Amino acid sequence: MRRLFFVVLFFSAQSYAGDCVYSEVVGLQAQSGNVLVQVRASKKGDEYDYVPWKNLGGHDSKAIKSYQSIAQQAIATGSKIMLRFASDVNCYDTDYATVPIAFRLYEFGT
Repeated sequence: MRRLFFVVLFFSAQSYAGDCVYSEVVGLQAQSGNVLVQVRASKKGDEYDYVPWKNLGGHDSKAIKSYQSIAQQAIATGSKIMLRFASDVNCYDTDYATVPIAFRLYEFGT
């Protein structure tokens, strides 16, 4: 029974597997159903910059005002950001369906 407890604890600690770090926010779009953010990302060893759109959530979401505010601040300061998703996502593809569970802003230059 004790082993089962530690196995469950181990898997619950790894529940946030979808962290996507982006070098900057390049666009923000508010529309009738939701708010989208366009981000710049680079794969290690790849010269191509990816600029996918990600869904920040619907206007009825409790976090949308905070997420939109952080995105606007990131545009103004050129800061890096991280979007955390509840499951694995492709950080380099446009995704209009999956909504982040956290939005982190990094200090400029870090």
